[in-house]
Amino acid sequence: MTREQFSQAVDADNKWVENSARLLGRSLRYDESEARWMGLVRILVRDLGIPLSRAATIADRAMMLPRDARSVKVQKNSAGSLQIVLDLARYHSTHAVNVALALNHGERRKVGRPPRVRLPANGVTAGTGVEAPRSPQQRLEIMGASFGWMLARLKLADIKFVVVGGLAAVAAGSSKVPDSLEICYESSTENIAALAKLLKKWKGYPRGIGAGLPFLMNKRQLKATPAITLATYRGSIDVFGTVKGVGGYAECKRRSSQLEAFEIPLNVLKLEAVIESKRASGNSRELQEVAELESLVKS
Repeated sequence: MTREQFSQAVDADNKWVENSARLLGRSLRYDESEARWMGLVRILVRDLGIPLSRAATIADRAMMLPRDARSVKVQKNSAGSLQIVLDLARYHSTHAVNVALALNHGERRKVGRPPRVRLPANGVTAGTGVEAPRSPQQRLEIMGASFGWMLARLKLADIKFVVVGGLAAVAAGSSKVPDSLEICYESSTENIAALAKLLKKWKGYPRGIGAGLPFLMNKRQLKATPAITLATYRGSIDVFGTVKGVGGYAECKRRSSQLEAFEIPLNVLKLEAVIESKRASGNSRELQEVAELESLVKS
């Protein structure tokens, strides 16, 4: 991991991570295992007010226990009147989500302006001689063909969502084929439960991390971690309760257009909102796409 990705996985800023490591005399490896340990230290310090050195000792002890352990007592006072009990299975599950999100969306903005990208003239994809589809429906169905199955199942399950990110950019004219379906979901209890049930059925697992960590795909997981990047047996999907720079489902829907593609009605985030979300992401890869998208606004 980069330092920025490591800090996001820990749910802390770079300064806190570096200062804590220095105070503990620990040389960080910036890998998944180290992030798991530091993330627990962060929780103990931030949420329970435990001194840093004591939190590190508790985290050391916890990392030696089985990952699927529940209700593990890791500390008590001499009188036995105070105990710290950890649900390690839930911690590891939530941490896996944080790592996946950091690896897939955790890059920070690089110094300088991103290079300007120009669209091919006359709708012809560069180097192919193939005319790019012109209508939003055509673009979604051709350039987003791999996501049609998931979109249809989301609709059949009556899940309320807005298409955001790369596929929304495609509908507006972007020439970049997205590698994951990105949606912003409505956060009612019923909608979250339906979405979690579907993602579990698709065997969703945090994308970009090694298999084997406990992961609980249920409505509690979505409520606890409202931004998750998942690999499923039907492809990659990123689900967000809130889109950076835009807002939650209600705001995304307000700033979306209704389109019909794959024989289903879809709410798709408008181009201006897509640009705002990519600017707010801080991800250098997405920032590089902004120039192309801005050229579409002007065309």
